[in-house]
Amino acid sequence: MPLALLLGCHGGANPAGPMDAAYLESLQQWRSARVVEMKHRPGRLGYVASGRLLPGRYSVGGELAAEPDIRLPLAVSELGQLVLEADSARFVSVDQARSTSLQPSRFDIDPGTRLDIGDGQFFVVRTGPLWGWRFKRQQAAAEHPFNGFEHYPVDVRWRIKARWKAYPKPQSLIVLTTIGTPLEFAALGEASFWLGGQEHRLRAVSLPEGDRMMFMFSDRTCGRGSHGSGRNVVTALPGPGQRWIELDFNRAENPACALTTHLVCPLTPAENRLDIAVEAGEQAWREV
Repeated sequence: MPLALLLGCHGGANPAGPMDAAYLESLQQWRSARVVEMKHRPGRLGYVASGRLLPGRYSVGGELAAEPDIRLPLAVSELGQLVLEADSARFVSVDQARSTSLQPSRFDIDPGTRLDIGDGQFFVVRTGPLWGWRFKRQQAAAEHPFNGFEHYPVDVRWRIKARWKAYPKPQSLIVLTTIGTPLEFAALGEASFWLGGQEHRLRAVSLPEGDRMMFMFSDRTCGRGSHGSGRNVVTALPGPGQRWIELDFNRAENPACALTTHLVCPLTPAENRLDIAVEAGEQAWREV
């Protein structure tokens, strides 16, 4: 990508001083990797139908079924019954000949049990006390118009040196999701920094990979240029005794639900809401 495009509307001149070429190159590599991630991990753009359910028994069918509780976008009739209990799920075929136990999918961690139906996959998820179902097609991902996010102009002032304070042991952090259900994270510590004459603090939560952590945050641009539910900054896990880390908001990224209504994302916890406009990183995605 040409330098002027990476820098955005500043026309190549950064208000905080000259740019480091190696940093700009690493930033462009990150942006390219983000496109690959959103397209292929784990097929996030392939979701074509979804729903939320309470424990119970639900009929499942396609577009030719009379009145199924769960209708899949397939040219088929009745398929069977989805049976949800407090802590288990199973799918019973329409002829009652086959009953399949369904392990819920844990997004980005465990795909769970997937049922191949037609040219797609049907599976269940759990978000707090609620059950949900998803149907995805790989072809839908290939046809999705997403080809990358728009970004705010790169500004070195958003590469912030923050003081890191690790907790003696991880703390439970309960946040709400975009559908109002509780979701638990392990908070590892907090970063503090000064900006605009104010001190700001952000708590970090662990990620499944084990060597990285994530700062969920919202700011004054949410819903006014950036994604409405907030964004994330991901950093390497600090070493023992490490007191300083870099928060690079030029790498602020949208959550997975930014591209589809079929995914649920955590909302920013109250303590991570910044009373400033972070005009850096990824902007909200809008289909052209």
